[in-house]
Amino acid sequence: MKKRFVASFMSVFILFSIITPFSVFASEKTNNTQLKKSVQSKDELKRNGNSVKKVMASVMYGDFEYDKDSSCIVKYNGNDTNVTIPSMIEGQSITKIGMDAFSNNKKIRKVKLPDTIKNIEPYAFKNCTMLSDINFPSGLLMIDCGAFDSCSSLTSITLPDTIENINYAFLNCYSLVSVKLPVKVSNKFNMDSAFYGCSSLKSVNIPEGTTSLYSTFSDCKRLKNLKIPSTVTDLSQAFSGCESLTSMTIPSSVTDTKIAFNGCKKLSNVYIEKGVQFIDENCFNGTYALKNINIPDSVILIGKNAFSYSGLTSVNIPNSVERIGYQAFADCYYLNSVTIPSSVEYIDEEAFLSCSKLTGVNIKNQVVSDTSNTKSVKSTKVKGLPMISKKMFGACGNLKNIKIPSSVKSINASAFSSCRNLQSIEIPASVTSISSNAFYKCPNVVICGKKGSYAQTFAKNNKIPFVTVKITKVKTNKTSLKLGIGSTYMLKTSVSPSNASYKSVSYDSSVIYVASVSSKGTIKAKDIGKAYIYARAKDGSGKYARVTVTVVPKKVSKLKLKSRKKKATINISKTFGARKFEIYRSTKKNKGFKKIKTTSSRKYVNKKLKSKKTYYYKVRAVNGKYKGSFSKVYKVKVK
Repeated sequence: MKKRFVASFMSVFILFSIITPFSVFASEKTNNTQLKKSVQSKDELKRNGNSVKKVMASVMYGDFEYDKDSSCIVKYNGNDTNVTIPSMIEGQSITKIGMDAFSNNKKIRKVKLPDTIKNIEPYAFKNCTMLSDINFPSGLLMIDCGAFDSCSSLTSITLPDTIENINYAFLNCYSLVSVKLPVKVSNKFNMDSAFYGCSSLKSVNIPEGTTSLYSTFSDCKRLKNLKIPSTVTDLSQAFSGCESLTSMTIPSSVTDTKIAFNGCKKLSNVYIEKGVQFIDENCFNGTYALKNINIPDSVILIGKNAFSYSGLTSVNIPNSVERIGYQAFADCYYLNSVTIPSSVEYIDEEAFLSCSKLTGVNIKNQVVSDTSNTKSVKSTKVKGLPMISKKMFGACGNLKNIKIPSSVKSINASAFSSCRNLQSIEIPASVTSISSNAFYKCPNVVICGKKGSYAQTFAKNNKIPFVTVKITKVKTNKTSLKLGIGSTYMLKTSVSPSNASYKSVSYDSSVIYVASVSSKGTIKAKDIGKAYIYARAKDGSGKYARVTVTVVPKKVSKLKLKSRKKKATINISKTFGARKFEIYRSTKKNKGFKKIKTTSSRKYVNKKLKSKKTYYYKVRAVNGKYKGSFSKVYKVKVK
C-alpha cells in the first residue's frame, strides 16, 4: 500500500511541476533521469537517441527502479557483476530497458535479459566497459541508439530473427570480433552505423532484405570481406576507413555510394554490377591498392573526389557517363592513360589535377545528324565535352601530347598549368576562348591548329609556336652507334617536308645512365650497356627517329712489348670500363690475327715463340658481352 501511495503522489506532483516540454522533476529517492534531445537526421551522428525520454514515475524493486506505465527498467542501483533482469515485477511483464539504465557501470560483467524484453533504449549500457556477456532474447525488436556504445569488453553478439532496429547500437565496441545477425529481415530493418568503430570486427553476415548500410561498418579496420545483399540501396559511408577490406561486389540495387570505400587502403578488387548509376563523391578516395576498375555502362555520374588518391593506372570511362566531378581523379599518381567518351557533357575543375604519370588522354567527340548517330559530313551537331575546365589537367607532369575534340569551345584558366613536359596540343577551330594562363609553366608546348583560327591568334599573342603543316618524317645521320665509355657523338637530324611549320625536334634517351643526349643532339656514353636515343618532332605529329647506342669499354690506348728469349711480355695500359682483355697475335701486320688469350690481368707473357721472328699484337677491352675497339697493332722481334 505504501508503494502505491508514493507512486500516486509522485504522478500528481509531476503533472503540476512540468511547465515546459524540457523541464523535469528530479528526486534523489526516485532517481529520475534528465531529458535528452534526439538526433533525427542521417547526416548527424545519432548519439542522443531517437526520441526524447519520457518523464517516468519510477518505483523501487530490489536494486532496480522501474516504471509501471511503460513496463521499463529505469535504473539499476546494485553492485553485482552478474545481473539477471526479472521478467515480471508485481505481476507486470518487463518489456524495456530504459535510457541510461546501466550506463557508466564499470562493474557489470554479465547481464541476462528475460524473454519479455522488446526494446533496449538509448544508452542503456553505454560505457559498461567490463560487460562481456549478454543475451538477446527471441522477441527483441529494438536496440536503440548508443545502447552499447563503448562497451569495450564485448567480444561477440547473436541477435534474434525478430530484431528490427540496431542503428548506432554498438558504436565503438572495439573488442567486438563476432557478430551473428538474422539470415533475412524485413525492409524495416535498420542497422545504420550499428558497428561504427568496431575496429576488431573481421567478418559479418548482412541479412537479406537490408536496404541501408549507412555508416554501418565505418572504421572497422580489420573487416576483410563480406557480401552485400541485392536488396541494399544505400552504401553511403558504409565501409569508410575499413583498412583491411580487399574485395567487394557492388550490387545493381545500390543508388548511393557517397564515401562508401573512402580510405580502404587494401581494396584491390572491385566489381560494380551493371545497373549502378552513380559513383558518388569520395566513393573510392584513398584506395591505394586499387589499380584497375571496370565501370559499367550504366554509370552516368562520377562524383567529386570519387577516385582521388587511388592507385588506378588506367581508366576507361564508359559511353554512359555524362558528368565527372571536381577532382574526381586528382592525385592519382599512377594513372597513365584515360579515355573520355563523347557522352561526357561536363568535367568539373581539377578533375585530373596532379596525375603526374598521365601520358595518354583520349577525349572523344561524336558527330551526329538530326536523325541518327553518324559521321556524315552533313551532320549538324557535335556531341561531347564543351570545355576544358579550370586546372583539369594541372600538374600532369608527364603529359606530352593531347588532341582537343571539336566539341570544345573554351579552354579555361590553368587548364594545363605546370604540365612541364607538354610538347604539343591540337586545338580545333571550334575553340573561341582560351584563358591567358591556360598553359602556364608549359615551357615546351606547341599549338597545332588551322590557319586563321582563334588558336593561331592566341599562340601569336602569347609567343607560343603554332603549327599548320606538320612534319611527316624525322631522319638522323646514324641509325646505330658503338661508343667507348666516356666518349661523345654529335647527332645530325633532318625533317620533311621542307615547308613544315615547326621543324624543331627534341631528344631523349631510354636509359640515361648508359647514354644521355643534350637538347642539341650530343650523345654521351656514360656506362656499359645499350640505350635508344630518340629524335622527336615537337609539332605534335608524333614522328620520330631512333638511334641504337651501344656503349662498350674504352679503346686500349697503348701496349708495351718487351722481347725475351723465345717469349714476349705484353703490358696493357689502364682502360676505363674493362674487366678483361682479349689478346690477338699474327705473324703479319694486317691479317691473320688469332685470339691467343683472354685475361683479367694487364700483363701477359707469350711463351714458346720462335727466335729471331717478328710477331704482331693487338688488344681490346671486354666487359661481359660488350667489347671495345682494338688497339693499334704493335710488333716485337723475339730474341
